[in-house]
Amino acid sequence: MLLLAALAGLLIDAAALPLLEDQFGNQDGPSRHPTGLVVLLCGAPDRLRAMKRWEEGLRPQLGEAARFLRLIDGRSIPEQRREAAKATLREQVPPDISILLDWEGRYWHALQLQSATVELAFLRDGRLLPYRVSGRWNAGSAANLVERLERFGALR
Repeated sequence: MLLLAALAGLLIDAAALPLLEDQFGNQDGPSRHPTGLVVLLCGAPDRLRAMKRWEEGLRPQLGEAARFLRLIDGRSIPEQRREAAKATLREQVPPDISILLDWEGRYWHALQLQSATVELAFLRDGRLLPYRVSGRWNAGSAANLVERLERFGALR
C-alpha cells in the first residue's frame, strides 16, 4: 500500500540528520550525500528483506545516481546485545551493503517514522521531500511513487 504524506512543518535538511554507524563501524548519513536523490529505507531489524525488495524494485526506475541508505531502528535491541547484533549483520548481509544503526531513534523522532513497517523518505539535494512511502513493495505503488517524484522534480 502506498501512502504519500505531506510532511507539513518538517523542513529538514540533511545537515540536521546525524551520521550513524553501520555494522562495520563506518559512519554515513544523508549529509554525506548533499547532491542528488537519497532514499532512506527505514525499519525494524526484521524488515531488512522488505527494504531490499524496495531498493531492488526502485533502483531500475530511479537510476544508479540515486543513493539508497538502509536504516534500522535499534531501540529495541538492548545495549548489551548491540555488538552481537552488529556481528550478526556482518555475517548475514553482503559486505557491500551498509546497514545504519539508529540506537537512539533519532531519525524516527526527526522524521516521525513508524517501525512496524518499512518507510521510505526522500531527500533531494540535501532537503527532505514532502512525500513518504510505507508498506510492502509492489510494482503499482512503485510506479505511482516514481510518477509523483518526477512531477515534483526530484528525478532531474
